[in-house]
Amino acid sequence: MRGISVIRKGVFIALLVTSNFCVSVLTHEFGHALGSKMAGHRVAFIHVWPGYQIVPEFGKPVEYEWPNGVIAVTHAKKVMWHQRSILDISDWLSDKWNTSLPLLLSSGTNWFISIVFIAILLALKPKGFWLSLTVALFYYDVFSYVVFPYFFNLPHLIFWGGHYVEPAVALTGLGLHSDVAAMAIVSVCIIQTVIVAITIKKD
Repeated sequence: MRGISVIRKGVFIALLVTSNFCVSVLTHEFGHALGSKMAGHRVAFIHVWPGYQIVPEFGKPVEYEWPNGVIAVTHAKKVMWHQRSILDISDWLSDKWNTSLPLLLSSGTNWFISIVFIAILLALKPKGFWLSLTVALFYYDVFSYVVFPYFFNLPHLIFWGGHYVEPAVALTGLGLHSDVAAMAIVSVCIIQTVIVAITIKKD
């Protein structure tokens, strides 16, 4: 019976992680959209793998071949798959805030959600511990968007995703050196990991 209980718990956690990953992809893209709106840009479409529209027509198939390795994309007029190097951005940062905000609020939205749920875990110790924990781990988004593309030249999910270092590009656009931006993000995520580990140990 104990073995069955362990299996059920494992399946439950796997489903929880998978569903929350899907949610984090959507919140990432809606973060792009929110940042674009705040910066005065027009957001026309949000598309997700394997090629369906979320906004404005939910479920509508895209009219192009979905590119390899892309999980989701938010764009205005047409899809631009060319992704520029973090060190080659000076010519398109004429309006630094308006350019950086849409990039910052993508992974930044998931990071903010993770901060809220880490605070909930620490302060309230909710009954739905595993649900709160998996949402608290939403900061994986900002971590993976920096560590794997920036330091290892890998897709942000190692085998899947883009190579564009969105959070670091955003902070670089606001004046930080790219290395400082990347290390600052990694340091914050390490601190969050330590806090989450302590929370798990106490549960």
